[in-house]
Amino acid sequence: MMRVVHLDLDNTLIYSYKHILPDSTGCPAVCAAGAAGGTGGGICNGAGDAMGVLDRSMNRRGEDRLCLKWQSGDISHTSGVGSEKEECRRFYICQDKFDCTWMNAETYKGRNISYMTEKTQILLGHLRKKCLIVPTTTRTIEQYNRIHIGAGPFEYALVCNGGILLVNGESDHAWYAQSRELAADSERELQRAYELLKKEPLRKFELRFIEELFVFTKCNDPDTVISRLNMELDAKKVDVLSNKEKVYVVPKKLDKGMAVGRFRAYIGADEVIAAGDSRFDAPMVKAADTGVVPAGFCRKYQAEGNLKEMKGERIFSEEMLTWIDGHIR
Repeated sequence: MMRVVHLDLDNTLIYSYKHILPDSTGCPAVCAAGAAGGTGGGICNGAGDAMGVLDRSMNRRGEDRLCLKWQSGDISHTSGVGSEKEECRRFYICQDKFDCTWMNAETYKGRNISYMTEKTQILLGHLRKKCLIVPTTTRTIEQYNRIHIGAGPFEYALVCNGGILLVNGESDHAWYAQSRELAADSERELQRAYELLKKEPLRKFELRFIEELFVFTKCNDPDTVISRLNMELDAKKVDVLSNKEKVYVVPKKLDKGMAVGRFRAYIGADEVIAAGDSRFDAPMVKAADTGVVPAGFCRKYQAEGNLKEMKGERIFSEEMLTWIDGHIR
């Protein structure tokens, strides 16, 4: 039986340094360095109370990792997904006494910028023996290639929101050609979006037309930018999406759900499971036979279908992989 598991990467398997490093100011779950004692930094419960300690160390292979050790005491847990503060608490402060080792998963310009837990790496390696795992991400080829998660190279990966299929690291030309065909009726709107964003005063990053498939940039006040774009663009042709400061304009026919359906036919899958955490992943988990999502996902994105929502009792990567491993006997 051919089983395929599509896994989003960011906040599903790996987590940004902004969530877990003690010098980050973007996450309310992180205190100033030393707030909780110890040499690393402190972990808060969202109310500013120091609850744990982050310490840097090296593992036996000489890889940088972060050790997260909870101090004794009660930690209030929010399982909802209503705000950034709640999301951070769900991801990183989930149990009274919780030991977690963070391992570097992505390096950019000499800096470690994304991490995964050691248990996630172990679970992923075990699951790969039972099914075909396909990373499915909005990341570009270059951004995807920066990731090293210690489970070996994947035979297949879907990048650029599913517009490009990598087979043993090389782009499948037929897949890309079909993606361009699917996006053809959105080309005019993509060009309009590009011109609008070129003049957008709130834009703070270079404007990119990723592989001629979708438009990407970063903006201050992304909600205002998205509102302006939605008033100008044809909603039947493109989706305007954001992920914090990142703004995307994507063809309607080029989402992760379409990619999951295409890959099912491509590989001849008998069962498809998909896991993801964001609005970009909603079409993917709906298109799968079973979608695995974090606590609060269905309410936040009004998602329906055969979705298995986690309880939020552990970090999503570990909770999700454990559930999938138990499901695939």
